Amino acid sequence: MTVANASPAREQIDDRRRTSVDSVLDASQNHRHDLDGLRAFAIALVVAYHVWVGRVSGGVDVFLLLSAFFMTGSLVRKADRGHIGLGAYWVNRFWRLVPVAALTIVGVLVATMLLLPSGFWPAIWDQAWASLFYYQNVELAANAVDYYARGVNDVSPLLHFWSLSVQGQIFILWPLILLACWGIARWTKRRVGTIALVVFSAIFVASFIYSIWLTDTNQTVAYYSTPARMWEFAIGSIVALIPLHRALPRVAAEIVGWGGIAALLVCGMVIDVSGGFPGYLAMWPVLAAVALIIGGATANTTFAAVLGSRFMRWMGTFAYPLYLVHWPILVFFMITTDTARPDLLQGGAIVAASIVLAIAIRYGIDRPLQRLRFEKRNAWAGGLALIATASMVVVPLTQWQALENQRAEMIEAAAQEQAAELAVALEASEGPLDGDLLLPIGSRMAEEWVGLEEECTGDTIPIGASAAALCSQTIIDEGAPTFLIVGDSHAQQWMGAFAPLAVDNGYNVVALLRGGCPFALDEFSGELEACNEWRGEVTDYINETQPDVLFTVGTRALASEPDDRPLDGIDRTLLEVEDAVGQIILVRDNPRYSENIYSCVFENLDDGMACAAPLQDKLAMTNPIEDIASDKIHVVDMTEQFCPEGTCRAVIGNTVLYMDDNHITKTFMQHLIEPVGIALDESGFRW
Repeated sequence: MTVANASPAREQIDDRRRTSVDSVLDASQNHRHDLDGLRAFAIALVVAYHVWVGRVSGGVDVFLLLSAFFMTGSLVRKADRGHIGLGAYWVNRFWRLVPVAALTIVGVLVATMLLLPSGFWPAIWDQAWASLFYYQNVELAANAVDYYARGVNDVSPLLHFWSLSVQGQIFILWPLILLACWGIARWTKRRVGTIALVVFSAIFVASFIYSIWLTDTNQTVAYYSTPARMWEFAIGSIVALIPLHRALPRVAAEIVGWGGIAALLVCGMVIDVSGGFPGYLAMWPVLAAVALIIGGATANTTFAAVLGSRFMRWMGTFAYPLYLVHWPILVFFMITTDTARPDLLQGGAIVAASIVLAIAIRYGIDRPLQRLRFEKRNAWAGGLALIATASMVVVPLTQWQALENQRAEMIEAAAQEQAAELAVALEASEGPLDGDLLLPIGSRMAEEWVGLEEECTGDTIPIGASAAALCSQTIIDEGAPTFLIVGDSHAQQWMGAFAPLAVDNGYNVVALLRGGCPFALDEFSGELEACNEWRGEVTDYINETQPDVLFTVGTRALASEPDDRPLDGIDRTLLEVEDAVGQIILVRDNPRYSENIYSCVFENLDDGMACAAPLQDKLAMTNPIEDIASDKIHVVDMTEQFCPEGTCRAVIGNTVLYMDDNHITKTFMQHLIEPVGIALDESGFRW
């Protein structure tokens, strides 16, 4: 009898040392407290890196993997029991996410109204909608490749919602994939887990290859791309589906586990996460998380005991609200204090405030709400609860946008009545300013970018793909002469004055524009290879189509230097196209600044000249390209309009000249239509 009982006793001892289950996690048999702690550890890394290091940690990648790990294990167990219950699953899943997210978004909107200039409001509005409905990653990817929206992502208090949007999209997609696996399993008489393992392996391979390619070709888009991130979720699912019939020996598990923790701690310092993810470099935090999952399957390891400690599990209970609130608190601190990065003590205060707020949200709001569970029979009630929660954002946001539009219309009408002629109020900008009469309205700043009516069609489409993608036109008559505008965002801003003149004089207008890429063959660009490709295509286009007029910017002003200069290679550029065009217009660049002039104006309404600067501090006293002028090349210098009487203004009349630190508003450009026409006549240009 003693011998007979020995084997079960030894098996019980072995069970404490090894976990033998159908997957790494089977909640019905063995809840992994260490994985609860791992989630808290990942979020703690995110917060610490954001606040003190100013870099991305890789902790979000761990969070994404774990979400797929838990979700796959749960849904496969349900499928094995014969049903998944997608409606109830989705309702309960998003009920865990939406209330706290909605509360955070409302808080951000309130702080935005109180602390941010109105010029930032439209971008935050768009991101609030995107964050609430889980497409923030798409919104941010669009802004990331939109030169004219640059800077919005950097200061957005809702930036971190990109990962929640990716996760939310996977929470919709993954159950559908598993439902398909369940159908295939019934048809083939195989286990759901077996089919799912094959499917998720295929997803991993396809997504990983795509992720490497997209990260190499367009990393800013790849970073926010769900397809480029799917492989991280797929690995979490694969690990959940692979049976571990024998856990690692304890020594090996300790090595693997502590190695995983060390790898996560240093990941953000060793790797440029924000600049190199989510390609193959993202394998670092992902494999570190896998190591902790597998190593933790062995019982009584010290690293698992640390991760699964009471303190770490308690941190895990408010990890989600901590992730949500820490970033807005950090961003608004930096904005209100004009601080690029908090110091050690400031960072400690930010983290402390974030933790206190997260705990309050967890125990005051989140925990009571999570007591509500929705089964299949009352999933509709959960849907109504989600709609009611989302309305916390939808109603005030809609009202705010509507009221701001009404206010903007009233201000524009009043301002136009009081300043029909720009020159009448030249001296008014030297004293106190009436902020309610200044144009343009901050909340309508996106409308200040000048654009043509339609994308290029027919013969106006360039052959080169890069140039074709950024081609626009205003066609008044198929047989009319062509006025071609080429260059970067500074060429685009001048369309506000030159395009109306061209149309009024019977010209079709075509624009080939690329942000950050002046049309000068030797001028440096942040994306030099892509820029040079575009320049080559534009040069070929000019020589092939032979436009009647070519317009571009010929100089570059610098915020940090008093003299502007000719664009590098502008002479060589003109030589390559001069024979193909009838006339060329080169305009001198406008003054640039080191601060946002629009914000400066509204911060100094008591002094209309607070944001002004002496002309000698901004531009050379003579136009650096005036010697290029010839019978065919007409040089236009509008410096006197920006800097009357030797002072470069921020406000003239009731119009703010700049929308940021270097781009002129469309509103002011429209005032320059007549002066530009006069300057063209004086240069010898003839329509």
